[in-house]
Amino acid sequence: MIAYDLKTGRFNIYKNKTAVFSNAFAQVEVNGKVISSMNYTVRTYSKSTISDGFGKGEKYTVKLAGDGLPEMEEVFYTYYTREYFLTKTEISGAHLKSNCMEPFCDNFPTVAGDLRTLFVPFDNDTFISYDAKPFTRDTKNMSSEVTAVYENNSRKGWVIGAVDHKVWKTGVLTLNQKDSLNTIKVVDFLPIALQVSEPEIRLLLIWTP
Repeated sequence: MIAYDLKTGRFNIYKNKTAVFSNAFAQVEVNGKVISSMNYTVRTYSKSTISDGFGKGEKYTVKLAGDGLPEMEEVFYTYYTREYFLTKTEISGAHLKSNCMEPFCDNFPTVAGDLRTLFVPFDNDTFISYDAKPFTRDTKNMSSEVTAVYENNSRKGWVIGAVDHKVWKTGVLTLNQKDSLNTIKVVDFLPIALQVSEPEIRLLLIWTP
């Protein structure tokens, strides 16, 4: 279940009534300025049923507006028979340029045990291997397209990554911080800022039982 707070622009993700992620948000860099879903003052919500290649489910759309800000949309797709959801973030307006969009940003508490974070090399990297890195203090992992964070003995954890995009690269950043809060960000980026035309990146969240 996804619970979105229309007052703050943050959302929580629940699995079996337990919060998996809390106070997640989206942010983008537009014309050199970082804007998050928390910066907007007006948020409206709509819901519709869907049936696509992933199955049947529901689509939730949050439209965000604010003075001097480009329009933003956060869209969530949930499916009746799937243990995951999809989300995407879009921005629209005149004369917009961006080279960084982050549809999912959040912190999560430290998990006990042999915690690992999966490193997947970018496709243009050579002689670099996949690596299940120990997720210990001060570990920073930027993985290409997808990552998994899991406890190595129980194999319980979650997977997060890009489902589709057109021009953008996707990195999934996990960071183990000294204040006992770990960071997860899905970062869609380009080496230079481009005119925003169809800024759509969808990502997948899935967890193991």
